[in-house]
Amino acid sequence: MRTYTHVVDSKAVREVLKQLPIEWVVRSLTERDYGIDLMVELFDIDGSDKKGKVKYRSTGWTALLQIKGTEAKQKRSKKGMAIDLDVDFLLYAERFALPFVLLYVYVGDGNPTIHYLWIQRYIKDVLDEDYPKWRTKETKRIHIPEAECASI
Repeated sequence: MRTYTHVVDSKAVREVLKQLPIEWVVRSLTERDYGIDLMVELFDIDGSDKKGKVKYRSTGWTALLQIKGTEAKQKRSKKGMAIDLDVDFLLYAERFALPFVLLYVYVGDGNPTIHYLWIQRYIKDVLDEDYPKWRTKETKRIHIPEAECASI
């Protein structure tokens, strides 16, 4: 059965794909149930080819993306936009050597916004510093700063 939540998440994935730079390589993953929706490899401009067309080279940077869609208005505070996440998800993301980025996509009113957060860095810089016992909880509220709300 396909739930409405799945439909919202599909809208969010489509919005992210529209916003990613065309020169990036997007690798979809067939098994998305474990928290990784897409993998992206970043490319930069590397001059022109013999016909004057732009050519690109890999930066060597790859990231894993978890995309969460919502139609609900986002809760904001002085710390940024608040989202409650399962601690199991945070622990899963923390295990990866590649950057694991949460993309929280509002698709509610035809004016989508994408908030992004590098999970491992947030764990190290915020959760471990300010909430050292966060790993013992079932869920943890995180805050995505307004500076991390943008078209990608």
